[in-house]
Amino acid sequence: MEHQSHHYQECLLKVNGKVIDGIEKYINQVNIYKNINQLNRAEILINNPIDNNERKINSLYADMAIGDEIAISCKDINETVLFTGLLMGINHQYANGSAFVTLDVMDKAVLLKGKRNNRIFLEKGDDEILQEIGQENGIEVSFEGKATPLEQVLQYQTSDWNFMLQRAYNTAAFCINEEGAVKFIQAHSGKFDELEIELTDKTEYNLAATATQQIKSSVAYGWSADDQEMIESSAPETIAPTHPFLNDKICEVSGGEEYMVSSNQPHAVEQLELIAAAREQLRKLDQITGTITIPTEEALPIGQMVNFSGENHVIAGEMFLGGIEYEYTGNKWYTHLQIGLPEPSENLKLPESAPTFIGIVKTLEGDPLGQYRISVTLPAFQQDDFPVWARLSQQYASATAGSWILPEINDEVILTFLDGKMESPIIIGSVYNKVNTPPEDFVQEDTNFKKGWISPEKLKLILDDELKTITIETPAGNTIILDDEENAITIRDAHGNEGIFNEEGISLNSIKDINLNAEADINLTASGNIVNTASGDFSAEGMNINQKASSAFAAEGANAELKGSGQTVIKGGMVMIN
Repeated sequence: MEHQSHHYQECLLKVNGKVIDGIEKYINQVNIYKNINQLNRAEILINNPIDNNERKINSLYADMAIGDEIAISCKDINETVLFTGLLMGINHQYANGSAFVTLDVMDKAVLLKGKRNNRIFLEKGDDEILQEIGQENGIEVSFEGKATPLEQVLQYQTSDWNFMLQRAYNTAAFCINEEGAVKFIQAHSGKFDELEIELTDKTEYNLAATATQQIKSSVAYGWSADDQEMIESSAPETIAPTHPFLNDKICEVSGGEEYMVSSNQPHAVEQLELIAAAREQLRKLDQITGTITIPTEEALPIGQMVNFSGENHVIAGEMFLGGIEYEYTGNKWYTHLQIGLPEPSENLKLPESAPTFIGIVKTLEGDPLGQYRISVTLPAFQQDDFPVWARLSQQYASATAGSWILPEINDEVILTFLDGKMESPIIIGSVYNKVNTPPEDFVQEDTNFKKGWISPEKLKLILDDELKTITIETPAGNTIILDDEENAITIRDAHGNEGIFNEEGISLNSIKDINLNAEADINLTASGNIVNTASGDFSAEGMNINQKASSAFAAEGANAELKGSGQTVIKGGMVMIN
């Protein structure tokens, strides 16, 4: 397409589809801004001639109201419509005898900025997420490219517009707003549409090619929780402008041969590919930046390569059109083409650190990825039917070893997020509250003597720094007490049987029998005496019974009997019977 050198002289305004006759002579200036990743907007400055005696607003626009639809056109044969939007603000000014009205107009998609929202998306790709948000707001949203399904994506206290830009950045896509619709295009998904504009010796321009932050290729690394190692993926083929200003050294001189992106999140290889592509593509589109001013003939689409032609023209070549400003001033229209991205590509990420969240435990089993995650709902989202899966931080987690303490269902837990990204939640702990109170065994005091662990069924492990004791106890009352204060170990069961180990020795107390059974020998040895006492009978039985005394041997009873069924032998130095 060839652009002529003439400028249109008039600006036409329509309010709710109706032309305001005669207002064009009062229009002082119009600026229309259309940029990638921004909502289209316009500012209209109108002279406001008023009756100095009555100070009445000019009737030409006295009936304009917030929310009216405003259309701005070049008043040519075709009445080229450059912008249509909603009147969002009216500013009246008066100074030094002159009065003006400034109209702020935004594209209909401004509805996406209306409020901060909380949402949970499960098992959806970014294309589905973006389109779902558009449908909820009555805005047509399209997505050109590919998107991998994601297990869970969270939107928290973020406007739909900012959230959509964040999601687009993650898929190496940029956003174009036009006529109330929003289109997302993956820059690397295919060759850009091309537009041709002819340059003249009167074309005004301000362009720069810079090697700063340029890269030849990019690779993204992510953590694989399943494989316990970093995985990587390189960007697919990306697109760069073809221009005499550019050569292969633009990346070499900045040291940007390869750009590495690292993430702690458990990304799939397909996601890493998009992350790498995003960094690489956005930087390449920024290789040439600046502005070119041409006459206004028609509304031009942004987000495409433009071939600027012109024999021997110094700036002729291919460049990326990232934005347009239509300017009406001095009764003339100008089109300022924004070459490159409208802002540094790194700012398109719009980072927002995810806050720490309260969660309520929903289920402990059924993790579809088998990563030992648990399912929690997030009260802040008010979507109890949409639980998310979160990894659980343990004090000790190793191969076939570690601690295993899970919260209970309906417990209140605290979640944080890897890299501040809400797709990767981790439970870092549980908290008490007035509903889930601490066990009665624990009292919150400044002395803070007691520590411990008590299960829902009252299995207890209590450490008492004041008494210097460690107590293990079951619900029935079976206990083991390690006591440094008494220098003792006490084992006691629910029936009253106990064993005491202290400086006096070992005491075993039983409310009934004590039975010792061994598959082999039982040996009793004492450095002192061994005393066996029974209130009832004392019996000893064995295949053979051998008793031997180093000095005296005595056996005494009210009645005594020594009997053998075979030979009975009694020997001694002297045998005395009665």
